[in-house]
Amino acid sequence: KSTLIKSLLNQVPFLAGDTKIGHNVKTAYYAQDQAEYLDMKKTVLENLKAANHELSEGHARGLLGSFLFRGNDVYKQVNILSGGEKSRLSLACLLVQNANFLLLDEPTNHLDILSTEILSEALATYEGTVMFVSHNRSFINAVATHTLAFSSKGTAYFSKGNIEELNLFTEEQALNL
Repeated sequence: KSTLIKSLLNQVPFLAGDTKIGHNVKTAYYAQDQAEYLDMKKTVLENLKAANHELSEGHARGLLGSFLFRGNDVYKQVNILSGGEKSRLSLACLLVQNANFLLLDEPTNHLDILSTEILSEALATYEGTVMFVSHNRSFINAVATHTLAFSSKGTAYFSKGNIEELNLFTEEQALNL
């Protein structure tokens, strides 16, 4: 599943076939190790503003507040943050990149329940397209409008709805990638 996302980003070659991203599509990618891409010497606020130089400090602080960075937390240096805090900051940085196609690889790793709910709410109001890989069923059910599920036999099934609504098709109806 992670390889599929990396293939869409041209980081890993497709085993068969190819893809073409539309000319107006601007992608943003959240990797499982996304926190490694933060500048550890900068503050929380500086990292967010580096992700989008057009953000005013007030807007940046408001967004950081919604990701549980309140008051002087925004002036903490990233190298002292916990893994969950780094993940929340990375997600906030992703959301301000003005992308219209988000590719998220296990975005709820290292997040507590409240942070996962905040992410779910942020994605629910996001106006672009989101493709994500997750094993977190409650997150999938809260966010997904369509599901691509893979069987142990390597068959892929595409269905409208989340996991609770997943329609497992017959082999003849399966979307084979």
